[in-house]
Amino acid sequence: GAISNIRDQLYVEPGRREEFYQLALRDGFVSGFEVQMHRKDGTLVWISANARAVYDDDGGISVYEGTVEDITERKRAEEALREIREVERRRIARELHDVVLQDLTYALQSMQVLRRMPEGLDRGKETGRQVEALKRAVGGLRDAIYELRLESVRERPLVHAVESIVELNRQIGDGCQVELVVDEGFPATISGPAGVEVVRVVQEALANVRRHSGARHAVVTLGVVNGEVLVEIEDDGSGFGSETPYGMGLTGMRERVLGLGGDLEVEGREGVGTRVFLRVELAVLTGGEAGELSNT
Repeated sequence: GAISNIRDQLYVEPGRREEFYQLALRDGFVSGFEVQMHRKDGTLVWISANARAVYDDDGGISVYEGTVEDITERKRAEEALREIREVERRRIARELHDVVLQDLTYALQSMQVLRRMPEGLDRGKETGRQVEALKRAVGGLRDAIYELRLESVRERPLVHAVESIVELNRQIGDGCQVELVVDEGFPATISGPAGVEVVRVVQEALANVRRHSGARHAVVTLGVVNGEVLVEIEDDGSGFGSETPYGMGLTGMRERVLGLGGDLEVEGREGVGTRVFLRVELAVLTGGEAGELSNT
């Protein structure tokens, strides 16, 4: 009884021990059973257990044989990804409410007013405002759909996620040709929350190209030099002057890169184009060390 109680206390959720026992009793084995437990020092650990039941002469389970894997880091990464997704959903909902819904409401109310106006009055100016509001709403809806389609994309390995983002921008880029160049030797298996942050910077940079630059051609380049991952997004658009901010989201992009201990450079010349360049230590992206992930 005492031993049983101690074992129960090791489980953060004591009921999971009975669940483990029932699975082993039913199937004779347990595979990939994930559970959170207390270490002897009181800290928490996530484990994945694979075990088979060993029976005594009477047919009862005497012991379990198998392996236990510490999956705490993987669980932390999964939780970080969930937090990132939740922040993204809230941001999309806020933009739909604050921008798209407001423009649609204005256009509808304006049309209702125009319908009641006497014939012969000049309606051209107000109609023009309605058209602009509807254009903004359509653009906002397109961006929201784009963002939602990217939710699953961002969780893929970095190279595959960027490939998908580039393809999506080709589809909705209004005539802008987007090219992806991946240098030979670039790691194909970079993934996890740190990789997601880099993907989000690429996503935001390409969104700026699409929304603001008027570019006909953009190139995304991925490379590794001297233990650093280098990412460049360059376009041939309108660029920006010294007093013109480049699109929206630049502060968020910079915070993401700084949160990974990296550097972000944005260079633009009016009428020539814009170059976004970031560098992050490869060890950070492969789990060698962790930066503080941003939720902005």
